[in-house]
Amino acid sequence: MPIIRVDIPEGQSQETKQVLYDAIYDGIATSWADEHIWISLAEKFSPPGDQQVLMTVDLRPGRGDEEARLRMLFDKLQPTFEKTIGTTPENMIVLIRDFPQEACLSGGAPLPPVESLTPKLDVANAAE
Repeated sequence: MPIIRVDIPEGQSQETKQVLYDAIYDGIATSWADEHIWISLAEKFSPPGDQQVLMTVDLRPGRGDEEARLRMLFDKLQPTFEKTIGTTPENMIVLIRDFPQEACLSGGAPLPPVESLTPKLDVANAAE
């Protein structure tokens, strides 16, 4: 169950936010967890011309291949951010943070096992 928070420059249209939201969902579903995905996409103050994107992904440890999963997520999402809002690779940061199983409830119940949510990596098609 990843919890994703993405801060984007202010002034984006609802259509742009929907494109980004859908890309984030797909990116997470193919790299970290294929269900129980929680996304918060919000605008942040940014000076004119600033296209920084700050993304944090909070999830439980134990999936394996964490570095490959992070790279896959970044490589899958960054082109969409660049195409829609002009964010270059240098202006996008993705931070993965772990939390323990006992630190979260969903719907009042414990989270399902990590193994049941974790997709197999398809590194060959990562940036498509």
